[in-house]
Amino acid sequence: EFVSDRLIALFANIRINAYAHLSIQSGSSKILKAMNRHYDGAQLREVLEKLRNVKREEDSAQYMTDLIVGFPGETDADFADTLEIVEKYGITQLHAFPFSAHVDHYSVPAGSFPDQVPNHIAQSRLKTLLKAGEKAFEEYAEKYVGKELRVLVEKISHFSGFVIPSEA
Repeated sequence: EFVSDRLIALFANIRINAYAHLSIQSGSSKILKAMNRHYDGAQLREVLEKLRNVKREEDSAQYMTDLIVGFPGETDADFADTLEIVEKYGITQLHAFPFSAHVDHYSVPAGSFPDQVPNHIAQSRLKTLLKAGEKAFEEYAEKYVGKELRVLVEKISHFSGFVIPSEA
């Protein structure tokens, strides 16, 4: 199971920080299969829909995703599937990278796959994806302008003049 319903249900509890880091990689079922992922685009969208619909008192669930663009065989349509999940589900934080055939000076198996995506196309897709993430973050942050929200302070290392209630 990609993300369990039990975990998603926990996000409704205001005492839980409703934040998850999801290693999505792609929105395209074809690319996910080529990457040997254990889920497809439909399962991914089902989880993202559930996360988007978590009801919380003050705020909403937020998640970061890992995404790769330019994986061998990725077409414009495959990239559009990935871009669509960022835009539709309001993914506000992206760890997005172009595919690299090498990691720490070692070749990865997909580096020898057919239909390698030219670097200039992967870079262009990356820019488009990052801009979509920035727009999603701006829309997310705008919902909270002028609102008072609870925060959890773990440590105060520098007093900046904020008043901290005694019951905190």
